[in-house]
Amino acid sequence: MSGAETVSFDVGGKLYKVAKESIKSHKGSILARLVSETLKPETNKEDSQVSEIFIDRDGERFAYVLDFIRYGEVALPKGMSREMFIKDLDFFGIQLENEDKVKSNACDVSHTDVIQIAVVQALFELCSELFSKISAKHLFRLA
Repeated sequence: MSGAETVSFDVGGKLYKVAKESIKSHKGSILARLVSETLKPETNKEDSQVSEIFIDRDGERFAYVLDFIRYGEVALPKGMSREMFIKDLDFFGIQLENEDKVKSNACDVSHTDVIQIAVVQALFELCSELFSKISAKHLFRLA
């Protein structure tokens, strides 16, 4: 990708340098409009280069927004809110046609899973108590 035209984003204090073609692939998105000829940010008067485009959003999540733009899907790390990521996509005007394209590595536990875990814990405690009683009874007979 050497020689590719790039754009720099400052998102929540984190800097990203991205190929313009990647951004332009999502026509109609805010990001595509920011790098297009129709909506130019302020330029640095000294060298007539476009300065960094500041965006007041979460800088860490933006890295995953860029991954989604590049690959059409993303796997979010544990601890990153899937809902907030989807809100960011909406904010940037990036279409999410299928929510299955946003995978979360967080532990997704359903209500059924919680009940099953509680039942297993109760059975374990019951078995432990029963084992203790049986052990105590056998030890008493041996003595």
